[in-house]
Amino acid sequence: MALGWRDDHNGGVIDHLDFLERCCDGLDGVAVSEGAFSPGPAIWVGRREVAHFDDDDTLDVRLTKQLISERRAELRSDVRVALRPGSSDWIDVTIADESDRSFAEGIVHQAIEGNRWTATAGPPRLVLNSIVGDGSTERGRRWLSAAGDRQLVTPVGSRGGCCWPCRAELPGEVA
Repeated sequence: MALGWRDDHNGGVIDHLDFLERCCDGLDGVAVSEGAFSPGPAIWVGRREVAHFDDDDTLDVRLTKQLISERRAELRSDVRVALRPGSSDWIDVTIADESDRSFAEGIVHQAIEGNRWTATAGPPRLVLNSIVGDGSTERGRRWLSAAGDRQLVTPVGSRGGCCWPCRAELPGEVA
């Protein structure tokens, strides 16, 4: 799976990890970590995954049943949104250009706020390898320090994992 979609406005490919990190930048209790439902990065609110990419152009967002119900008519009429059958927490958002990306960022922010009050607090569950910017993997957790730099943390007694919580401190030792 490629890690981005074409952005003809900027003449380059937008990285999924960069998009997801920007969506959670500066928000307490929100992280970018390895997804539970598909390979690659995902946004987590506490221990609940709320957004990940299914493919280059399709973002899965856990908007919550309540928010979907409140906005059903609007979401159903938007060609960028696919509602799932039944009563699902998830919607699919297609991102083809810059305006779609802005729309998707707004939906992700609503999903973060909608899930914040019911998600179990804490960092995302541990995974064995993290994704680093160059696409390689690395053992350990990552988070943004107060200074804004990424630091690698290996939790005590764990076998490694990954996490990029926005300005959240995680248990463990700095490697």
